[in-house]
Amino acid sequence: MDRLQKVYCCVLLIFMLWALWFGCTWSSRGALPDSVEDFSNILNVRNLPGGEEDWNSFCFLDQGSWIGFGLPAEDDPSTWGGFSGPFCLYNGRWLSAELLKVAILLGSDTLFADQADSAKLHFYPGWLEQRLSFAEGTLQMRLFYLSSRQVGWLVEWNPEDGRQPVGWHWMGEVFSTVPIGMVRRGVASVEFVAWNNFHLRLYWPQELQRVSVWQKGHRFRLNIPGGPRKSETFRSWVVIEWAPWGKPLGSGLPAWDFSALEQRFQQERTRWQGYLDRIFSHQSVWLDSLKYRRLAVKCLLTLISNWREAYGDIHHDGLFPSYAIPYFNGFWAWDSWKHAVALAYLDPDLAKDQIRAMFDYQNEQGMVADVIYADSRENNWRNTKPPLAAWAVWRVFQVGRDTAFVREVLPFLLRYHAWWYRNRDHDGDGLCEYGSTDSTFEAARWESGMDNAVRFDHARILRNGEGAYSLNQESVDLNAYLFAEKGYLADLLEGVGDRKRAAILRTEAERLGQDIRRKFFDDTDGYFYDLRIPEHRFVRVQGPEGWIPLWTGAATSEQAERVVRIISDPQKFATYVPFPTIARDHPEFSLRYWRGPVWLDQAYFGIRALERYGYVERAHRLTWDLINHAENLLVPGAPIRENYDPIIGRGMRVNHFSWSAAHLLLLLMGK
Repeated sequence: MDRLQKVYCCVLLIFMLWALWFGCTWSSRGALPDSVEDFSNILNVRNLPGGEEDWNSFCFLDQGSWIGFGLPAEDDPSTWGGFSGPFCLYNGRWLSAELLKVAILLGSDTLFADQADSAKLHFYPGWLEQRLSFAEGTLQMRLFYLSSRQVGWLVEWNPEDGRQPVGWHWMGEVFSTVPIGMVRRGVASVEFVAWNNFHLRLYWPQELQRVSVWQKGHRFRLNIPGGPRKSETFRSWVVIEWAPWGKPLGSGLPAWDFSALEQRFQQERTRWQGYLDRIFSHQSVWLDSLKYRRLAVKCLLTLISNWREAYGDIHHDGLFPSYAIPYFNGFWAWDSWKHAVALAYLDPDLAKDQIRAMFDYQNEQGMVADVIYADSRENNWRNTKPPLAAWAVWRVFQVGRDTAFVREVLPFLLRYHAWWYRNRDHDGDGLCEYGSTDSTFEAARWESGMDNAVRFDHARILRNGEGAYSLNQESVDLNAYLFAEKGYLADLLEGVGDRKRAAILRTEAERLGQDIRRKFFDDTDGYFYDLRIPEHRFVRVQGPEGWIPLWTGAATSEQAERVVRIISDPQKFATYVPFPTIARDHPEFSLRYWRGPVWLDQAYFGIRALERYGYVERAHRLTWDLINHAENLLVPGAPIRENYDPIIGRGMRVNHFSWSAAHLLLLLMGK
């Protein structure tokens, strides 16, 4: 065999091996679960709240609702037959452990749920389900959202012994601490006011007129006759409707029947299947594995459960950072831009509304509030947050090419961009600082998003003008974000045909990029640092701000190589869970908020920074470490946390954290 034949055989062998690998990969991928029914109990919402303000119990929320429900415990028969809640986010309280429980009337006997031989309780993407097995038959219940202010509860009885049920027995109870201001029986309905400001109505099939209602104190009971039997399956339903803070319930009762509700359930299942289809359509190596697909669904459930509809002084839908803690009951600017990026791939309309919600609170000077609430008197105008809005709008535009939306928000984006230079450039050199409107050091640090970061420990406040104050510290991450924003704004302007202004911004970006490379990079250490002004001295604290110039593309390849060495050092940032918020070997390293723990947004920026400069294998390895070492990320049922211990991986602080879920999902989708 001559040399040419040997080369040919080697090439052929390589091709055959590649084809075999490719076929196996896609064969296994095709066999991977991709249906909503394949992802049961990815998050744990099995709990029975012990009181009105039980923040250790979690729930399922959908459609932007401010009211949530959960599953009872599978190992406690006394809790079967109902759904835990509702949990009311208008005031952060549980109305009931289980508002309603159902029993079946079989002749003169009543079959209670706790008499079931076994129970299977499931939280699927889009609905809660119980299946109770009795000797006499099987009871199946499904609860799902009809809208942001209604849930449907479908009940089906499949008999085994041929006995015909004669009706349903519904038992209701609220916590003794919840005052019921009114109970009124309507046509097969019960309506009451709790906390004197929360209206709730329960209603049943319209054709049923002979309903007996009993109420005493905090308990009520309804006996509903079964009506004529139309099939082997005996069915009933209830719709729960609510209205907040004294707003009226809908006039009249909708003409729901079981078939209409069943059709609506199928529509909701299709909506959730659409979310999964959009996630799994991305060609990412991470989605070729069941465990990572489960994590992607966990991210999805976390994001949708934190979705809140427009209410009060919040004029557009958006996401809470977490529904699981009382002080996260608003929309934060930094969080909102990050949420919108992930939502762009799930629900572009919701992503747009998340952006609009924050720009609803842009003042005349161009500043965007740090956080907004349903009661706008609580909004925080002491500071804003880092400028990632144009990044969010650009990602939304990439997905849908919606030029109308770009035209709508461009004026807000341009005013916000200009605001930074008018209010946060103390010495007028084109490099900005974080600051505040009220002259406080606290608010100025908050503006960075890294509230107590070590790099600000010795900074002080400088006055720029009326209501405008800066730290005496030009921050490299802020200026790198502004560098990126100029590029995104230029892209968006070109997308709507404004090439003249786009060219101006590109020139500004080129100049700012030169300043970032020349002024913020320390050749001695090989890292990007903040600068203390007026002396322009390096603030030698190594934190995530040092890799942001790589994420935005502002660094040279030589600078990036040196930064990557530091990122890759186990004594600095390549920890057990990588990307801590300060280098591990720094004397101030701890587990105090932004002084050590791993935040998933900064980890995401670090991973994408590595990829941008060609360190793909290293980025993949650190992504694997991040996902596999962060406590319980891959464990079904466990929540996604606000941050993680970089040394042992322990999940820390708040459960069900939106921006953690958003950035994990982006990593899994390869975005």
